[in-house]
Amino acid sequence: MKQRNIFQKRSFSRGRFLLLLTLAATAGILTLSFFYKKKSFAQSNYNYGNDPILLRYAGGAVSLPYAADKPAHNTPVKAIFSILNFPSNPNLIAPGLRLIAHIVNLYRVAGVNPKDVHLDVVFHGNGTPAAFDNQTYAHHLSRPDLKVTKNPDIPLIRELQKDGVKMFVCGQAMHVLHYHKKDILPGIKEVYSGLTFIINRQNHHYAYFEL
Repeated sequence: MKQRNIFQKRSFSRGRFLLLLTLAATAGILTLSFFYKKKSFAQSNYNYGNDPILLRYAGGAVSLPYAADKPAHNTPVKAIFSILNFPSNPNLIAPGLRLIAHIVNLYRVAGVNPKDVHLDVVFHGNGTPAAFDNQTYAHHLSRPDLKVTKNPDIPLIRELQKDGVKMFVCGQAMHVLHYHKKDILPGIKEVYSGLTFIINRQNHHYAYFEL
């Protein structure tokens, strides 16, 4: 009977030791898995150190390797964006420009070569003033109940230009508004008209977005 009790105690101790060992191993695996996932997520996020304005104005983007459809690589990406809409408060950034910045982020996070991404923007209609310099913008949009001193779109436009986005403005709209090339921001080219420019781009297989 005494030997039996000793055997039972040894069996109980061994079982408890194996249980503790199993629990410790499980905890270790879960801990390593947590840090691995955390590290993987951190690595999947694009480092926006070189593009703080795009992040601030358009939000971030993350890599999704398991997505059912992803941006194509080694294939030209061609799109033209029509900036027609304008915020009711001219001291606010045009929403369409924020979306374009987000698209730039999406392709960059996906690892698409920037040389393969061809994005054109044309300002026309109500969106024409976004292409103006500060003085012209303030002169055109200031009113008795609202003071406008500068074009809030300029910082983002400059960053988009640095990222290869090409900017254009409708010559017909400029004529109607009685403004000239000197009133347009540097790097923005005047085209014959926004509508014919869009048609020309679509004939060259550019996707079209009205913003």
